[in-house]
Amino acid sequence: DRREFDELVRRGDRGVAGPHLNLERNFVAVGAGVAPAQGAEVLLVRFDPRVVNVPIRRGENGGRTLPHRNVVKELVILGTWT
Repeated sequence: DRREFDELVRRGDRGVAGPHLNLERNFVAVGAGVAPAQGAEVLLVRFDPRVVNVPIRRGENGGRTLPHRNVVKELVILGTWT
């Protein structure tokens, strides 16, 4: 929902200008925003959108199998945004 989206964006704000984010009909549109003074890397993120069940070996969830979605498979640096 919109309030949850806005709260997540607010919590992730580190005081650095980023892209404009807009939530409409359960889709997020990401705009270019203002280029940071120091530049920024532009990344291509390749991910698996399916649900993958992952067995957890250790920790508080050890022995359980938990679903993961949008698991990142590769990060590719496309260039620098200036």
